[in-house]
Amino acid sequence: IPIVGLLIFIALAFYVINQVRVGGPVHQQLKAIDDLKADILPPPLYAVDAFAAVNAAFVATSTSDFELRDKKLEEVTKAEAAFNKQVEYWKKNIHTDTMGGAFQAVIKSNENFYRIYNKDYVSAIKLGAIAAAKPLGDLTAAYDVNRLTVNTMVAELEKESTNTVESSNTLLKTILSALALLGLLILALIWIFGSR
Repeated sequence: IPIVGLLIFIALAFYVINQVRVGGPVHQQLKAIDDLKADILPPPLYAVDAFAAVNAAFVATSTSDFELRDKKLEEVTKAEAAFNKQVEYWKKNIHTDTMGGAFQAVIKSNENFYRIYNKDYVSAIKLGAIAAAKPLGDLTAAYDVNRLTVNTMVAELEKESTNTVESSNTLLKTILSALALLGLLILALIWIFGSR
């Protein structure tokens, strides 16, 4: 009975650990949900929504739809507030030794985008589309830099994620091997002391 119980324990331990391990079925399902969410909702550290709203405000100004223009400008203000909030969060939680440079580049590119927006674009767009054309060009250049820094950071995050998964899986395999050896040792001891 103890031997059967031990074998059941070992089998269940292997099954449960395999299910919840990094790269296991549960992890893959959670990762798929997070990936889908990331594809649908750009994070606040990426100025894509703000840039889209800036362009929409420009188009609205060109067609004299000042209500829509103001609504789009408000969206940019909200995007900037979300960006600032997330920057504070990540400054407290980022691993600066692995992500500091890429993270700082993304932050600076966003700050530059919002600086141009607040300093030049907002006042110019209220004067009209012609006055806003140059600041929009500057914002486009700032957005391109932001997009490139975000892409670089995403590549760094993917590399860091792969390293973490590999490290976790190595640790898990070591623990599973140790459990298996411990189980075999216990079985051998039970057999040795049981046959006396």
